[in-house]
Amino acid sequence: KGIRAVSPASILGSKLIGLKPEIPYDTIHLTLAVMLGKDKLNIFIQFRQTIKGGNMSFKCKIGLHSWKGCKCSDCDKIRDEQHDWSKNFEKCSICGITRNSGSFIDDRDNNIYNWVKIGDQIWMCENLKASTFLNGDEIPYISKGDEWNRAGGSGQPAMSYYGHEPVSIKNSRVYYNWHAINDSRFIAPRGWHVPTDEEWSTLINYLGGDKVAGIKMKSKKGWDGNGNGTNESGFNATPTGYRTFLGSFDEIGTKAFWWSSTGNSSDAWGRVVKYNTAQVVREYAIVNHGFSIRCVKD
Repeated sequence: KGIRAVSPASILGSKLIGLKPEIPYDTIHLTLAVMLGKDKLNIFIQFRQTIKGGNMSFKCKIGLHSWKGCKCSDCDKIRDEQHDWSKNFEKCSICGITRNSGSFIDDRDNNIYNWVKIGDQIWMCENLKASTFLNGDEIPYISKGDEWNRAGGSGQPAMSYYGHEPVSIKNSRVYYNWHAINDSRFIAPRGWHVPTDEEWSTLINYLGGDKVAGIKMKSKKGWDGNGNGTNESGFNATPTGYRTFLGSFDEIGTKAFWWSSTGNSSDAWGRVVKYNTAQVVREYAIVNHGFSIRCVKD
């Protein structure tokens, strides 16, 4: 009764904390005797910390690190939750540690996207779901099939999502005609772009070529006909299908379609992954179709 827990640091006080014996050690033991109450009960507190060699200030030895973001300025200790990736997606600007995957926020709509490094490229792991261009202008949303067809035929950008249900946005079933990609207001998040046909080929070649890359890109679940992939690339392709130039939705569950930025007023190059093959197909498609968009880092 009357005994309370205290930290070793509060007992040591400022005089001891200021000491910095620069000696190598593997384990430190600190035993403190505290006299409490009239009966002079001896309470012993032991503080133990194991270090794998090296010199360290006394403050660090007792756990009182001088943190600068993710790194202690007095020793080599790192705390993962405080890394700074703002200047470089792959490398922390404070401690220099690197990573091959992560996430970022699209500042125009606060959508969060996962990304993965594949070879020398950094790709989004999910399809774009932006509803505005980079300058803030809305991308026209078109639900009716005949209006979708007219917009494509007149060269107007358009977007839609499967079944016109908001839940389809979460499922990455968001489709854009190629005119939305070719628009000068830019559709990709800041610091990203829609890949060229050549950049798609770079990805496919890194994954072993078009005959085998598909299965490495496909997600581990969600594909019809037992057509799931290994997703060993981290690309996480899901079978979102596409919207035809006439406005109907097709191939949901069996195929995934993505645009490239390489094309003209009538046709553009894209890539297709199918449920029943390990291949990736290079397809020259009518720009009025609605395909998904994956972005690559600038």
